[in-house]
Amino acid sequence: MRKIGNSKLCPILNAKIMAQSKEELPVIVQLVEDNAEFKDGIMGLATKVQSNLPLINGMACHLTTDIIHRLTSSPNVEYISFDSKVFTQLDVAVPTMEANFPHEKGFKGKGITIAVVDTGISPHQDLTKPNNRIVGFKDFVNKVSSPYDDNGHGTQVPCTVSQKFIIPFYNFQYILITLFCPSSLAPISI
Repeated sequence: MRKIGNSKLCPILNAKIMAQSKEELPVIVQLVEDNAEFKDGIMGLATKVQSNLPLINGMACHLTTDIIHRLTSSPNVEYISFDSKVFTQLDVAVPTMEANFPHEKGFKGKGITIAVVDTGISPHQDLTKPNNRIVGFKDFVNKVSSPYDDNGHGTQVPCTVSQKFIIPFYNFQYILITLFCPSSLAPISI
């Protein structure tokens, strides 16, 4: 029987290991400090390597529960998280964000650029007419340089902001950052 509860593991991984599951799981391994040799060792054990995460001295990869359990005893490991999927949703955004508040106070968006982290953007006429307000685009999923949206949600968000019936902020400019896959699911590590 494995030790119950490990402070280096997120609760999801703790439960998997306590249940003695033999799964291969998507994880984010965060190291105490940048250690290229140790990181290379983990990548050698990984069944799939997603990406290097230098801001947190970590990496996203797939590891078996046995390897995850063994890594928790290393003094080089700070924390191991389950690389959960996140979802796109907008059913309660306007009331939750009190989106009409700025317009009611007289703000029209002049001189403001909004960064939208979502599924991408298609050059929709609500954003390109009378002038193109898409001033930047970065795709972390497929590494495409031209604006596109293979889901639709990323285009819908700034179009909603631009619509007169929600908030008539025609002066906003937009920078779109693609972090979500077509299925509306993306791992936290992207």
